[in-house]
Parts: sequence; C-alpha cells; structure tokens
Amino acid sequence: MRSFAGFWRDGAKVQPETHHLDKDKTVLAKHKKDGEFDICGIGFSGWNAVYWLDTTTPTELSPQEAFELLKTITPTLERIEKHGKLFFVYKDWISIINWGDTTEYPPKKKWRVPTDADKGKECRCKHRHDDEWKYRRIFITEFEGKYLAKDLSDNGHRRYAMCEVLDE
Repeated sequence: MRSFAGFWRDGAKVQPETHHLDKDKTVLAKHKKDGEFDICGIGFSGWNAVYWLDTTTPTELSPQEAFELLKTITPTLERIEKHGKLFFVYKDWISIINWGDTTEYPPKKKWRVPTDADKGKECRCKHRHDDEWKYRRIFITEFEGKYLAKDLSDNGHRRYAMCEVLDE
C-alpha cells in the first residue's frame, strides 16, 4: 500500500469523496474554530467548519501545494515559477502543476505608480532610474511631475522622480 502525507483541504470548498476515505470510511479533520482534531465520516454535516487531511496521491497540484511539497525537500526554497508545463515524476506517479492564471508562487509584490487614492500609503521612491529604491516612505502627493513623500526614518519630506505603492 502506498501512502502520501497529504494536503489539508478546506471542507467548505472541497468535501471528501469515497476514494479519500480510509478502510473505516473516515478522514482526519481539524476544526477551524479551536484547532481540535476529529475523525469524520462521509456523512459528517459540519464540513464547512473543518479542514480535512487528503492523503490520496495527487495527479495535479496547485502552485501553493507544489511549493509546500518542494519546500519539505528543499527547505531553502523561496519560490517556484512556471516554465512550460512543470511536473513531477516518481516511479509510476506523475503530478502536474495546474498553474491557472498564476505564473509564480508565492506571488511577487506588484508595484504601481500612486494615485490620489493612495495618499498616506507606504511607498518606495528614487530620484533616478539607476538609483536603488528607498523604502519606508509615505506617499503624500504628486506635484509638478514629482512625488512628495515622507521619510519614516527622519520624518523629512522629500521630492522624488519616481514613486510606487504596492498594488493590493
């Protein structure tokens, strides 16, 4: 018999099917509210309130699942990126990453030019293209083609040629 350590599934999104159950027709579950573990059968009415351990060998992984699996093998792993169709082969088991719209995991921070709606948000700034970004700034406003930002290290106000805020 083969066994796979498994992934925690959100019972509100995915409920176990017959092939997920053990010989006693149960799965290990963890209650979202208090973290208590439980053994639940297929007829359990509270799937929305638990995460359950899926120990079936997957044929497809999400980018997050692939990252978590690879992180157990290579603890220093920082990210994975899509390059063609990435898949894992182990003897007769093949698992493909279903990237969907994702191209990397965890996603990189995405920066954009601030608008008036971003006033008061933390930002990064620089004077010239070849300068390093200066972080720990607060965007104040755009004025005469420059960006005014407050430096959190000394509370000074400075003008910058370039400014970006995190796109949330």
